Amino acid sequence: MTFIADGHIHLYSSFQLDSLFLNAHRHLIQLGSAQSYLLFTVEPQGQFEFDKIPTRVTESIIVTKTSDQNVLKLKTQHGENLFVVAGRQIVSKERLEFLALFCREDIPDGLSIEELSKRVAAANAIFVLNWAPGKWMFSRSKIVDNLLKHFSPKKLLLCDTALRFYGWSEPKQMREARERGFKIIAGTDPFPIKGEEQRVGKYGFASLQDSDFREALFKGNLEVMGKRLLPHQTFWRVMLLAIIRRFTRKIV
Repeated sequence: MTFIADGHIHLYSSFQLDSLFLNAHRHLIQLGSAQSYLLFTVEPQGQFEFDKIPTRVTESIIVTKTSDQNVLKLKTQHGENLFVVAGRQIVSKERLEFLALFCREDIPDGLSIEELSKRVAAANAIFVLNWAPGKWMFSRSKIVDNLLKHFSPKKLLLCDTALRFYGWSEPKQMREARERGFKIIAGTDPFPIKGEEQRVGKYGFASLQDSDFREALFKGNLEVMGKRLLPHQTFWRVMLLAIIRRFTRKIV
């Protein structure tokens, strides 16, 4: 089944989910025509907003279960082909950020990459190395290099985000990984800031592979599409998030 997806979204408790899903569905449709449109949620340790979706939306959005407990189907005013996938966001001992797609298990932060990969595999989830500003640079750059040598393209995906603003070239590791056969997904990665839910779906990727959602991530070609942020937009969000973390002492 062909689809267009936002590969990295959050369902923060401060977000208006009706607005998020309606805008995301519309934005994904604007990116192109597909049989389905997907939102891959990733939640940090201790957060379980995916399970609250049926109670957090109004009657204008109809939520139904699917055969996969990690996937919900939503019907909005834009159609009945929007799917929301459960996932986790984990920070490893090496201070790299990973995603576990098709996963509802609360995997703790602080595990080594090797331990983390085993936990994700045991949960029958998809292991993803996420790009984020600064996290693939300096001392962590060598860790990323070694990681991509250790894992095969059949065991690991890479995720780009809209925070890699226009003018910021594709990281060397990501380019070389693609050449070696690694698949690249992409997403908006909204921050817990008022109004951020309105940009979900503007940056993502497409799969024209006629297979189920899981298989498509490793088969055929994935095309990154949509709009990344401008430099000042990324800078403002990163600075504001740093202020929020400092004064709330909360990792979000």
